[in-house]
Amino acid sequence: MEKQQLFPVNPLYSVLAELVLDEVVRLYRIEQLKKAIDDALLSRDEEKFLQLSEELRMLKCEP
Repeated sequence: MEKQQLFPVNPLYSVLAELVLDEVVRLYRIEQLKKAIDDALLSRDEEKFLQLSEELRMLKCEP
């Protein structure tokens, strides 16, 4: 037996939900990178700092 939808789903809502989720994940990753950069600075790990800083820069440039 096929399950009937109680309310019709507007395809636009799915697209909007995906955009919102993508942005939330991007912002969460930015916060993670900032914390990791702070840790790299505290431990004086220049290589890690440069790698994470570049990743953060690229992530912030994304539309």
